[in-house]
Formats: sequence, structure tokens, C-alpha cells
Amino acid sequence: MNILLDTYIFTKHAGGMAKVTAFLYEEVLKLMPNRVNGISQLTLKQGSLPAGIRNRVLPLPLGRETWRSVVLPIYSRLASPSVLHFPANGLIPDGLPRSTKVVMTLHDVLQLDMDDFYALEDDRKKDAYFKRLKTDLSRTDLLLTVSDYSKQRILHHFPHLDLEPVVIPNATTLTRPYGLNALSLNELAERNMPYFLYTGRYEKRKGLEWLLDAFLAGHQAGTLKSRLLLTGESAFISEAFTEQLNTAKALGIVEELGYVEDDTLVKLMNEAVALVYPSFAEGFGLPPLEAMNLFCPVITTSLTALPFTCGNAVYYVNPQDPASLLVAMQRLESEAPLRAELIDLGLQQVKHFRWQRSAEVFLKYL
Repeated sequence: MNILLDTYIFTKHAGGMAKVTAFLYEEVLKLMPNRVNGISQLTLKQGSLPAGIRNRVLPLPLGRETWRSVVLPIYSRLASPSVLHFPANGLIPDGLPRSTKVVMTLHDVLQLDMDDFYALEDDRKKDAYFKRLKTDLSRTDLLLTVSDYSKQRILHHFPHLDLEPVVIPNATTLTRPYGLNALSLNELAERNMPYFLYTGRYEKRKGLEWLLDAFLAGHQAGTLKSRLLLTGESAFISEAFTEQLNTAKALGIVEELGYVEDDTLVKLMNEAVALVYPSFAEGFGLPPLEAMNLFCPVITTSLTALPFTCGNAVYYVNPQDPASLLVAMQRLESEAPLRAELIDLGLQQVKHFRWQRSAEVFLKYL
């Protein structure tokens, strides 16, 4: 068996889908070395793809859609791979060889569920997205997703689907350095740098407006002492969010770090009072899992796929009770035993997610 991997996601800034795909294939290569090749129109970001994958770049001067619809099928017929894997939510062209097993990883269908959080309020855009997915699914022989929640939502939106989605869970993509240990609140205080951490995209569904509201209220009331660090590429959410952010930054209680490299993120998570991730919608929820693996307590919601990922190892807050987020941060800041308990629970929870196990299931179904 040989696999051809669509490596388009590795041509851009290393996001979550690229990272989880790379880690999955690192384990696949251990079990099946020298059997995976990649194909892309553009040069990949250096170091983004596992070293054991040979990537072919065909930089023809065509638009992305034209390249995928013309070049990719022709190359696939010439290469005749046993498996062709599309790891980034489809975009599967017509005309692929019938002898090749087409595999699609559909991480979630949140855009069909969450009208308020995506730019699909226009029914025509939503209908076009649905039709595109339906076409992708019709060209798929094996459908993968990352959580039980995502599986159920796929089946909900596509009830006549002939394929049974196979759940291949993600695992951590941040490597824990040797000797890394949880820092106590006393140690953080001695460093004069206690902080809560948010990491991820700036999106409405991530609950950042709620987070800033709670954080500002806590500092104004004098019940919070820690700062808040925001990592991730800055983006416009709303005028209200921009105003909140500017106010908090002017007070010196919130700092934007932008995109940070993984080694920096490891250190930030390990030294944080807690990761605050008040998301309203996730297909998996990778940052909480990363934090648990790095001795960092987690505050998050029990919505969508987050309970699948987090189990009973985090402090859950309720968006219908906005004050619950501030209470959670106050408790994690002041109650060292609670923080220690969540760290222990998190280290147990993260053991349920291992790339080796995911790779074994992946290969079993190919």
C-alpha cells in the first residue's frame, strides 16, 4: 500500500489541521515507512511535513481550483496510489482513478451548525458550502473525523450518507521537554508574572468577548490580580471587542503576543495559572488537550466536542451564566489545591489520546 497525501495545508502558516496531520503521519511512517508521498501546487513551509514524506511540487501557473480539478487528477492517474488522502475538509476533484481509495478527513461541520459564528449568514453561501461538502462526500470512499460530536453532526446534516464516519481523535502536537513540571502559584508569584493564557484564533465562537468582559470586571472589582496573555493571530471580531481589548491593554492587564512558535507556547502554558478557553463551538478542541499535557489547568465550556476532549479534567463554565467565568478565574488564581487537582486530572485525561493509537486505527481502515 502506498499513500498520496494532498499537502495543500502545509503551504500556509502552520495551523491546527496541518499540525495534527503531520503528527498523525509521523506515527504512520513508523508503522509503514517509505510509503507516503505528497503533492502540492506550492512549496511547503520548511519543516512542516514529516521528513519521511517525499513531496512533489507542481507549480503550474493556474488558479487553485483549476490546478486541483485538472492537475491533481492527472497526476493521481499517473502515480496510481493505493490511497489518496485529503486531510483538510475535502476539496476533492472529479476524475480520480477508480483504483485509488479516496480518504477525506472532515474535522467538523460547525459552519452548518453555528450561523452566528461564521460568515455564512447569507443562505446562498451556506447552501453552496453544503453542496460542496455533499459533492466531496460523494467522491469519498473512507470518511474520517476527529470526535464523536463531529461524527454525529455529520450524520445529522447528511442523513442519507452511505459512509459511516470513522473517528480518529487528535492528540497533542506540543512536545513536552524533559524535566518540565507544573509551577505552583507561589512560584509564579515569586516571578512577578502570574497570568492566564488564551491561545487560538480570534473568532467570535471562541468566546473572547465574554473573556474580556469577565477579566475587566474582575480587575475593576479587585478580585483578579493576574494578567491575561492572548496568543494567536489578531483579527477583527466586533467593535465592542476592539474597544474592550484597547481598554484592557491601556490598563496593562492584557497583552497580545500574536502568533508564537511552539517552544514558546509550551513555556507559556506550563507557567500559566490556567488556560482560559471559553469557546462556544469546537469540532475537537486541541488547545485544552495541549494544556493538560503541559501541567496547565484548563477553564472551558461543556459545549459541542469539548467534553469529548476534556472529560472531567477541566473547570467547566456556563455561557448562560456569564459570571461563572470570572468565578472560575478567581478560584484558579487563589486555590492552589484546586489547581493541583486539575493538573492531575488533566494528565490522566491526556493519556486517552495518543498519536500511535490514532495511526493504528487509521491504517486499519485503509
